[in-house]
Amino acid sequence: MRNLNKIFCLFTCLRLMGGGLDAKASPGKIMIIPKPAEVVELKGSFLLSERVPLVLSSNDTLLRKTAYVFLEQLDSLTGLRLSIPTRPGNRSLMLLLNRTFDSAIGKEGYKLTVRPEGIVINANEAAGIFYGLQTLLQIIPIEMCAQKGGR
Repeated sequence: MRNLNKIFCLFTCLRLMGGGLDAKASPGKIMIIPKPAEVVELKGSFLLSERVPLVLSSNDTLLRKTAYVFLEQLDSLTGLRLSIPTRPGNRSLMLLLNRTFDSAIGKEGYKLTVRPEGIVINANEAAGIFYGLQTLLQIIPIEMCAQKGGR
């Protein structure tokens, strides 16, 4: 856990030093490190708030640990404290481990979908979920971080 926090801090410092962050990036110019294999930008948004549950598709130990690392990072960055409910609800942030291997995304790849109904990150393994959550942290509007004094 300590190593993941160090990696997150290092990652954040590198992002800040890179200078390429722009809260008002023009459409088609989402700046994410590393650059995704594919980005399809659609209209619409989803408001992440403390009322949004973080839903896990399984009781997988690595998935649960990955979720808790993300919750700590999100709290540190924005002050938002999401919960992991026992039952899925509407308008959630859902982490889905694929039941069958999707060769299009490989072992560490992921698909991140943001819609007005919620956010879904699906991957073949917990590592893909981790990378998807790191991408999600990068696309959080800087205004949300400014409220906490982060970023």
